[in-house]
Amino acid sequence: MKMINKVIFVMAGLLMLSACGTNSGGNQDPSTLNVMILSEIPLNYQSSFNPYVEELISDVNNEDLDVNVSLFLVSHDKLAIEIVAREVDVFVLDESLKHIIMDPYGLHPLDELIDILPETPPYEEYIMRDEETGSHHLYAVPLDNDSTFVRDLGVELPSNLIAVVVKTSPHKEIGVHLIEKLL
Repeated sequence: MKMINKVIFVMAGLLMLSACGTNSGGNQDPSTLNVMILSEIPLNYQSSFNPYVEELISDVNNEDLDVNVSLFLVSHDKLAIEIVAREVDVFVLDESLKHIIMDPYGLHPLDELIDILPETPPYEEYIMRDEETGSHHLYAVPLDNDSTFVRDLGVELPSNLIAVVVKTSPHKEIGVHLIEKLL
């Protein structure tokens, strides 16, 4: 009998957790552009990121958005938590995290950037099929050591980064513009 109660308790818990995840909108702050970086970039660079991103989006920031850039070391757990929390607008991630973030359901297409992407690193692996429409779209952009972003930092990273815009973001256009400037 105790085993049946445990099974029912676990099933009820799973049901409650899955019901909590049905919110189709995000929890992003409409007055703040939240950018999260999970990479091998040294953490002492944190203080320079807000002014850097503010400068990059200044020509399209008509809403006078606040900018919040968070820098963390590579962490599968941190990324998973932030995806579930739905508070981030743009992710810049170590390429090793691509298997966690690459889901057309949760990402905004970046097709408008295809024509301006450099030849290397290749981007084809970030083109995926949207299950709802059947169309193929670019959902992430690779950033290597030759990208404007990494060159501006003045560091050499051991692996490439990828940048994505979250589908639920209220600042999708600004996010795409930011990624364009990072190329």
